[in-house]
Amino acid sequence: FRSFSPTVKLAFSPHKDGYMSYRFNTDPQMPSLSSLTNVEQAIDSIQIIRGNPLLKTYNVYNNNLNYSFSKNKMMIMFNVNHSYKDNCIMESVFAEGNKLITMEENQKSYQALEIYPAIVFRGLTVFGLKDFLTLSTEGGFVRYWSNGKTYKHTYNNFFYNAQFMMNYKEFALLGQFSKNKNVLME
Repeated sequence: FRSFSPTVKLAFSPHKDGYMSYRFNTDPQMPSLSSLTNVEQAIDSIQIIRGNPLLKTYNVYNNNLNYSFSKNKMMIMFNVNHSYKDNCIMESVFAEGNKLITMEENQKSYQALEIYPAIVFRGLTVFGLKDFLTLSTEGGFVRYWSNGKTYKHTYNNFFYNAQFMMNYKEFALLGQFSKNKNVLME
């Protein structure tokens, strides 16, 4: 198997304290050998996992746009990521007699759009203590589209993360408060 994985990256500084970059790449994905076998595996008296020798390699197209602004002790970042999987491999579940069959198949598509800003304040002086406090927060939104041969799913998810770090001499105290991003498919 030969793969072609081009990557294009463009970057520039729109102004003195800003930086913007765009990246595009493709990533071919091959089915695993275990998925390509023509073997059935009984999970229990009702469920069967079946291999699929007809699986084909598919491409993942990734786009990333990033902007960052840094001035003194503050940094602001804004990211947009989009991933599109064409004819990707996802599970199908169907009834066959009195059994439920789970089998991987090349489906129509899967895509994810992720938008998230972040802000960081580094080395803040608090109560006369120099470079004592660092604060960071980020949050965002993710939307997933899963288009199979016989189904369509969408899923929206919000996430956030806030952190602080206090430094004094050789000691540091860290804290974090977050709601993780849920992922529909890796």
